[in-house]
Amino acid sequence: MNPTPDALVIAVAGGFGRELAAYARDSGFEVGAFLHDVSRSPIDGIDLGAEVRGPAEEYEPVGEELVAVGLGDPGPRRELADHLIARGARLATVVHPTAWVAPTAHLGQGVVIAPFAFVGPGARIDDLSVLNTYASVGHDSVVGRCCVLSPYAVIGGWARLEDEAYLATHAVVTPRKTVGAGSSVSAGSVVFRDVPAASLAMGNPARSRALYATPTGAGR
Repeated sequence: MNPTPDALVIAVAGGFGRELAAYARDSGFEVGAFLHDVSRSPIDGIDLGAEVRGPAEEYEPVGEELVAVGLGDPGPRRELADHLIARGARLATVVHPTAWVAPTAHLGQGVVIAPFAFVGPGARIDDLSVLNTYASVGHDSVVGRCCVLSPYAVIGGWARLEDEAYLATHAVVTPRKTVGAGSSVSAGSVVFRDVPAASLAMGNPARSRALYATPTGAGR
């Protein structure tokens, strides 16, 4: 393989990794390889459409290739990304052509914007965050590093997700509200009050309870 600036490596070849590969191909990337430890997670019988180079832990950059992280849980996603960056990986930002991203929005490195997602004017999506299918980020909102919005999750205008926040399917954060670092909002819940760091918010209206004593940085 002769990597070009558009050559892409996906780490890893699990369910979200394979979805990400499809999004990347639709976006014009050549997916050249997957990083995957087949001894720990067999993928027999799955047609990846690209070679499996070896475990992500042993990654060595090749030419000008880019790397996209195919994990959909904020904590493991951040850990793997930081490991790859330390080994010299250059992160790719993947935006599916059916998504709508305002010209005045800012996207960081390693961001994934899935099909039919929406990023409003003045919004900021920090490094490594994921907007899954039909997720929506309102105008002037901030999504911190390594956050994950599941399908149909929504945050309103001027809302904020701090680092490694997770919104489950159909979760809603109403305008100007904040979800703290390392917190999760359960499926179908509606946030009308700020969610403290390291908490789980459930219900409509959502009520929060602590997940653990103190967030480690932004970790979950």
